[in-house]
Amino acid sequence: MEIPDAQPDQQTVDALIAAAYQLQQAVENGQNVLTAVAARRIVRSMRSFFPNSFPRRAFFRAGLSAESASSGPLSVPVAIPVSMPDLGYVQIVQEAVRGFKEAMLTHHAEKALAALEPTGILQGVTAPVEELRQLETDAARSNLPFRLPILPQMAKLALWLGRLEEAERYASEVLRLNRSVSSLDSGVEILHDANMVIGLVALRKGDLDRAKRFLLASVPSGPFRLATSGPNLTLAKELLNKGEGSTVVEYLERLRLVWGEGADLIAKWVAVIRNGDEHPEFDLLFLTS
Repeated sequence: MEIPDAQPDQQTVDALIAAAYQLQQAVENGQNVLTAVAARRIVRSMRSFFPNSFPRRAFFRAGLSAESASSGPLSVPVAIPVSMPDLGYVQIVQEAVRGFKEAMLTHHAEKALAALEPTGILQGVTAPVEELRQLETDAARSNLPFRLPILPQMAKLALWLGRLEEAERYASEVLRLNRSVSSLDSGVEILHDANMVIGLVALRKGDLDRAKRFLLASVPSGPFRLATSGPNLTLAKELLNKGEGSTVVEYLERLRLVWGEGADLIAKWVAVIRNGDEHPEFDLLFLTS
């Protein structure tokens, strides 16, 4: 049985709308690299927040609309960082962002996705349920160590789709298989994601203490570093919403040791939480990593 997409909170809605305006501004300025980054952020976030809305729309397989098929910065190699804005494409994006904002403010994910269709940013996007099916096939054909990096992706997709038992099974397998490889060769990000998924499953099932334990466990001890792209803060955000600021601060302080690039952001978030605000502005990029 398909589980409906969850309703996003206002902070998430605001962040998605802000990302759409970043896309519009980049297109208006002819900033092709920033356009690609903003487009990727929107698509990734919409897939994670609204996974069940994707299979219902055929345009994900059909590709670009006729209006945008041959124009716009998405057809320009990102090796060209800045170019003259395409005025026709600018108008397409402006109209799309207006429709996207209206749909998001009324929490209508399918209308929001439909509004983005003419921009072409959804071209070739695979529905989460289809991607999960393909990854399961790939994992079944793989042995260690090749199976290990596939499992966290499967766990996150299953979680987005509301398949909690599958999500926990895949994430738990990551932790079990990791003990079979030496010295975290599997990568810090893989373990971080696996613990995060198990913690989110626990939270969905009402086990707050277990969720907190896995949040803290998602940051490894030792001289290991997270990639520049940073951590997944979804579990931290949800625990903050439940008033668990002290646990989230402890998590962020641990995170500072393995994510040096984010030290300034972490300091800002910790200060906000300690000042009594349970809703620091975690960047959308990190919310949906």
